[in-house]
Order: sequence, then C-alpha cells, then structure tokens
Amino acid sequence: MSLIALVLALSITNDVPPAPRPMLPIPLLETGLMSETGYVAHLTIAADGRWTATGDQKGELAKEELAQIAAYADQVVLTSTPGPRCKSTPVIRVLRVQRGEARYADECGPQAHASVRLLVAQAEAFTLKRVNPMAVRLDRWEPGKSELRQSIILLRSGIWTTDNGAGNTGGQELADAIAAFDSAVLDAPTVPETPDCSVDHIQQLEVPGRGTLRWSSPCQAPSPTLAAAIAKLFTIVGLPR
Repeated sequence: MSLIALVLALSITNDVPPAPRPMLPIPLLETGLMSETGYVAHLTIAADGRWTATGDQKGELAKEELAQIAAYADQVVLTSTPGPRCKSTPVIRVLRVQRGEARYADECGPQAHASVRLLVAQAEAFTLKRVNPMAVRLDRWEPGKSELRQSIILLRSGIWTTDNGAGNTGGQELADAIAAFDSAVLDAPTVPETPDCSVDHIQQLEVPGRGTLRWSSPCQAPSPTLAAAIAKLFTIVGLPR
C-alpha cells in the first residue's frame, strides 16, 4: 500500500463516529438519598419486577405486587410542597419513576405528597422489609474495644435481644418504634458545646434499607428524630435512656 493510500485509509477510519453507548433501561421505581457527595440509590425495581437494594439485597416481585407498584407509580403525585423552614441542611429523599422524580425531606423543607410516601412504603413492604426481618440494630462499645460491643436488635416481628436477655413486644408500641426508625433523620452532628471532647463510647445504628450511622458519644448527638426513636427502643428493651 502506498503512503497516500495509507493516509487516506487512516483518515477514513478516524472519521467513523464511535458506536453509541447502550441506553440503560429506566427502572419502574427507584428510591435514594441526595447528599453532599451526590445521589445514592437505595432500592431499584426494574420493569420486569426484579429488584436490588443496598447491602447486595435482591429479589423479584410477584405478578400481583408488580402490577400494584406499576399502578401506584402511574398515579403518584411528584409535586412537592413547602414545609417548615430548616435550621440545618435536611436529608433529601428521592423517589424516581418513569414519569419523573420527587425530592422531599422528612420534617422540614420540601414535603412530598401523601401518594409518594404510600408508594415508597408499599415498595419497601414488598422488598426490603420482607427479606430482612430486622427493624434496627444498635451497637455500643468503648474506643479500641469493638470486640466487647453491646448490641440491641429489634425484629419487625417484635422479638428483641440484648446482651442481657431477650423479649417480645407488639401492638402500638412496636408500630410506633418501627415507624420512628423508618422516618428518623439518620444524622449525628457534632455537639457545639464540646470543642475538646473526649470520646467515651462509639455507637453504630443500622436500619436495613436505609443505611448505617456511626457516632462518638458525647461529642456527637443523634438528630432529634433519631434520638426519639432510640428512646422508644430503650423503653421496649427496658434500658435507661
């Protein structure tokens, strides 16, 4: 091949546009959180009913469940309304469906339409809450002594365990506790009155489907809604607040 032919061949090759990237299918539903570092998906339900969630959780909806979620997704109202003014940056929740998305917070800031919370609750009932019976786990240990951690575990069935025993609860007490952890703001800001704080204990809270939070006591304190939820947990297991 001559030099001119080679140059022409290379120029023709370089002019060929790259192949378009395949478009990912739009999920039927997706929930997540918007943080300072960006968006993080928590639960994704595909159009065929298969779902994935944080913590390598996965499964598949029954046909009736998929039809119900699809119907709710078609009717959900994605418009948010103003709520009470926030004293600090709120945790923004995101619901995405094929028609668009809703961004909202729990107590202050933008408030979601009731249909949004209904759809999210139903989706979690068919997925996360079905495969993981744990409602909440709270671990506590002294710095450098994680092997001596003390744990409180509450199942959605009402069974609870601590290092000192086990028990069972139910009715409104259980419903209130689960609702409190499902809606609490998972945050533990630094206590401003303790600039030179000495850590007594490390605490770690896990709410399946929502995430894990770790904080240092007394240098950090859980958000008011999370503190209220933990108080309900302590009452159930008979521990002082």
